[in-house]
This record gives sequence, structure tokens and C-alpha cells, in this order.
Amino acid sequence: MNLEHLNDEFYIGYEGYPEICFLSEKGNDRWILKLWNGYFETLVDLLCTGNAFQEYEIIQEFTKREGWYDNSPWEINNIPEAIKLFSLYDASINDDEEVKGVLVDLPIVQNEILSFLVRAETEAHRAYLSYE
Repeated sequence: MNLEHLNDEFYIGYEGYPEICFLSEKGNDRWILKLWNGYFETLVDLLCTGNAFQEYEIIQEFTKREGWYDNSPWEINNIPEAIKLFSLYDASINDDEEVKGVLVDLPIVQNEILSFLVRAETEAHRAYLSYE
């Protein structure tokens, strides 16, 4: 029996806009975390500050507009690295007025991404990013 688990809470209301999906699968089970691309891009933009963040594969693909933008779905080859990256966002130190409306939800979005990645790592799932 195939089981699909979909969390699209952070895409509802943004239908028709670009979306990012985190996908994981193992056997017949598939998990999907669907986000409005605006949340994802804002979060990654905020994580891109400084040269130290260029070491993360997700940041490299994001800045080059490759990876999941060109070849969806794109496999997250290093899930522990992705967990470390998304753990770095600290909402308390950001007061960027341009993204103030989106910032309210970013800690919740960050938590959903981290929960998704931790489950994928713990349960030895393959994980992917998809841009649609």
C-alpha cells in the first residue's frame, strides 16, 4: 500500500505562485512538505550572508540558480549538512523591514523544514527538493 503524507500548510493561499517541495521517500511511503517559494527564498537569502555559507550545497545551488531550479527533483545528498544549515536561522537577530511580513512565519517554516529533514535522516529516507 502506498502512503503519501502531504503538509501544504505553507502553500495554502499562495496557489498559482511558485512552490518548493521537500520530498522524501522510502519504500512505498512518501512525505511532501510544500512551501510557497517566497518563504523558502527569503529563508535561504537570510542564510546566505557571509562567505562561510558558501560551503553548503543548498546555498551553492541556490546562488547559481541550478540544482532544483533546473533538475527537479534534486536530491539532497547530505541531509545532516542541510539540517545544520537550516538550524542557523535566528529570527531574533533579523529586523529587515522589506521581509517583515514573511518573517513572522519563518521560524515556523524553519521548524517544519528541520522536522522534515530530521525524520528523513532518522528513518534513512532519500530526500529531494523540487521547484514547481
